[in-house]
Amino acid sequence: PSNLTKCGFLISESSLHIALVYAQLIIDGKEYGIHEFICQIRDETHRPLPGIVVGDCGDKLGRGAGDTGFLRLDNVRVPLDRMLAKYQQVSPEGKYIKSPRKRNPYAHYFNSR
Repeated sequence: PSNLTKCGFLISESSLHIALVYAQLIIDGKEYGIHEFICQIRDETHRPLPGIVVGDCGDKLGRGAGDTGFLRLDNVRVPLDRMLAKYQQVSPEGKYIKSPRKRNPYAHYFNSR
């Protein structure tokens, strides 16, 4: 599992139950860059899970303005299977594995000119 510590502001989503979190992946003290994780925010009773703080930022100006809330994760553990891993993975032993890309996804732009 990974530990996440992050704070963010959310527009019209202060009652969310899951979040897509972008966080630095660190394994044994080595940084592997920003990766995406699907993180559960609330339990079955709609209360925030341990290490998670959610709140409302208060009223905004304007008629019908949407809610703005905040989300803070403090050392939240996330299972490895919650990492979005199309091009990279972390093995159960904690080894970082980067999948080789077969080709540049933007190469067709260069060939058309």
